[in-house]
Amino acid sequence: MLKTARHLAEYAALRAALLPLDALPLSAARFMAERLADAAFVLAPARRRLAVANLMAAGICDSPSRAAAVARASFRHFASLLVESLKAPRFLAEQTWRRHVTLHADPPIRALLEDPSRGLIVATGHLGCWEVGAQALSHLKPLTAVARRMNNPYADRFMLRRRAGQRFRTTPKRGASGRRLLPLLREGEAVALMIDQHARSHGMPIEFFGRPAATHTAPARLHLLTGAPLCFAACLRTGPARYDLRLSDPIVHAPDGSREQAVRAVLVDLTRRLEEAVRMNPAQYMWGHRRWRLT
Repeated sequence: MLKTARHLAEYAALRAALLPLDALPLSAARFMAERLADAAFVLAPARRRLAVANLMAAGICDSPSRAAAVARASFRHFASLLVESLKAPRFLAEQTWRRHVTLHADPPIRALLEDPSRGLIVATGHLGCWEVGAQALSHLKPLTAVARRMNNPYADRFMLRRRAGQRFRTTPKRGASGRRLLPLLREGEAVALMIDQHARSHGMPIEFFGRPAATHTAPARLHLLTGAPLCFAACLRTGPARYDLRLSDPIVHAPDGSREQAVRAVLVDLTRRLEEAVRMNPAQYMWGHRRWRLT
């Protein structure tokens, strides 16, 4: 009963918070979000220290003061990302999305996006504006993202309804097996998966910035199981409501040797691509999470 009451209170607070957010123009909403991020940077010392420590350990920054500056920029980036994700359906409509998103993709991957009969596995990370990128990409090919559901079921259903009717959908990360995802690929859809979520004991340790991180194997196993093309994607903010969406050429790994060796080869490849993108855009990465846990 208490849990239900708490969920209902959280849901009511969410609905109340979204009323002014929906009414405000994007620039004003982003300004408010960034000010809240500045407050969170001060009022959440444990998360701030974690972000600074991660930046130093990854070799992105060579001094605590520089790491603190990048960490603050990262806090602001993700506050803005939340606002942009909520407002994206308005400015990423079928007729307008190309005004805001510049697609960088060579002919091989463009051909896959334009082929309604071929599925595509898209691997990405907590870098840039991944949900904006997914919504933009869905105008070229229907896209289902594997995502963790919100703990609050009322809030979760409400947020799903806000996306109703779009070609961009989500499916719960829990139980996201090949049995559920394979039909989507066979129907010519794109399936998007994060490669930098902590996988606990179910993952494979892959070095990320020189330290092993428990990495979900689903993107690699799905690629090796189905033979569906795989690419790495990153959507970076370049200005107010302006983004560069970059897709790699199709990544192909033949299942040589053991299955585990093949899975590791794919994950090492994807992780290296993510690491390179993060080095170029450190303020747009989510440094305030415990990525390098192995249990």
